[in-house]
Amino acid sequence: MKRVLGLVVAAILVGSLAPSGVVAQGSIFVGAGPTFPIGDFGTYAKTGWLGYAGFGVPVGGKGLTAGANLVFGSNKHSGIAGGKTNLFGGFGYLQYRVGNPAKPGVYFYGQVGVLNHKYKPAGTSASSQDDWKPAFGGGAGIDIPLGGVGLFIEGSLIARSGTALIPLMAGLSVPFGRKN
Repeated sequence: MKRVLGLVVAAILVGSLAPSGVVAQGSIFVGAGPTFPIGDFGTYAKTGWLGYAGFGVPVGGKGLTAGANLVFGSNKHSGIAGGKTNLFGGFGYLQYRVGNPAKPGVYFYGQVGVLNHKYKPAGTSASSQDDWKPAFGGGAGIDIPLGGVGLFIEGSLIARSGTALIPLMAGLSVPFGRKN
């Protein structure tokens, strides 16, 4: 599992550091926001937070982007004083954006990857074992170009066996590479 995450990190670094003549214009992004646990996870986890960072590059037809991202978040537990679950994972995604990229627009995406659910009891530095499992998700958002950066707001679903949540995220994207 550490190899998979290492590959995702390497891909993000290569994509963000590539000389502008090597890659068509893509973007690197960061975002964060609240998460709302659902399903079994929602029976004991409270509203938490999630942050993520990644990159995307255009592929194939107009409006299609492929990329990767890493996520990290935490949800405290109800009924368990001080206990919490930390989430960490990596995903590959495909995104389709509707409309002119120079104007505000809507996008849709799907993602697959891995997600670690790690319980941390209250009052101790110990954590339960790493619990890595395949995960998937998808969502929709609005992006707003603001000159050299972009603002985005999105809602999504992230799920794996025993853990599901709905993140509402906001963030910034910065272009890299050459413009077509």
